[in-house]
Amino acid sequence: MDALDFTPATREEKEAFIPQHKSVSYWEDAWRRLKRNHVAMVSLGVIIFLILFAYAGPLFVAYTYEEQVRGSENLAPLANSPLELEKIARGEKVFPHVFGTDTLGRDIFVRVMYGTRVSMIIGVMAAILTLLIGVVYGSISGFIGGRTDLVMMRIVDIIYSVPDVLVVLLLAVTLKPLLGSFADANQTNLMGRLVIALGPSIIAIFIAFALLYWTTLARIVRGQILQLKQQEYVIAAVALGARDSRIIMKHLLPNCVGSLVAATCLQIPIAIFLESFLSFLGLGVNAPMTSLGSLSADALGGMYTYTYRLIIPALILCLLILSFNLFGDGLRDALDPRLKK
Repeated sequence: MDALDFTPATREEKEAFIPQHKSVSYWEDAWRRLKRNHVAMVSLGVIIFLILFAYAGPLFVAYTYEEQVRGSENLAPLANSPLELEKIARGEKVFPHVFGTDTLGRDIFVRVMYGTRVSMIIGVMAAILTLLIGVVYGSISGFIGGRTDLVMMRIVDIIYSVPDVLVVLLLAVTLKPLLGSFADANQTNLMGRLVIALGPSIIAIFIAFALLYWTTLARIVRGQILQLKQQEYVIAAVALGARDSRIIMKHLLPNCVGSLVAATCLQIPIAIFLESFLSFLGLGVNAPMTSLGSLSADALGGMYTYTYRLIIPALILCLLILSFNLFGDGLRDALDPRLKK
């Protein structure tokens, strides 16, 4: 060992010795980990395909979901009625019935598209509703703590013990005549038109989610805030005199976003299944509007003769629910910092 061994390293030697790592944000790191989850990415691709199928598909079909094509009752897939075949023979362009038609001559292909759209809208809106209620309730309970937290969590436990499906059925049956009479008396009013457009059963679904399904998100938010409010930056904000609402909105909830996004995504298939279940029982959307559940219910009458009418909406419903569940699981794993290697 001599004096040359203690010569300061050059800049090039320092750069070669210290590995350079690109700095990435939380969301970039989560997206990178999500892309490595092949099941979640395939599920995301299926969800995007179903969104395009539901929203862009009707633009390329010549029929509407309520249009009854005369002479085209009970057609098989990719078939046309005799009247349409005559038009084809004359050189006119006629769009084929890809999934056939029902007993009223309505195109099943476009009805499945609208049914998928209705199920998605109800699922997303119900999940957003539970997110808002759960965030407000859970943040108040976790931040205040003490007896307030104890009482609020016991209320959550009571709601957990309520049979949710029974409550939804009771609400759908009870509210249907009340909302129907309200809509008839307020047809020119905005609220009356909204009730007519949605239907009593869909409003019952939203009410049921507002009453019952927010508890999971409330528990998640409460648990996160109980951990975060002991951090130094929260204590510093309290010492500086920040209001409770500002601390919750600016310091606590932004650090719960990852868990909330994953939990909300997992609430969507629950709402879709609940709406399809009610529609299958005849308590869903109002005719002639349709959903995947009501399409499956309509197909039961000819299940042995026209089996494809039941298979098609049931298969799309299974794909929709399974894709959201698998993508929600992958999203939860990607957004959880504890799973980071």
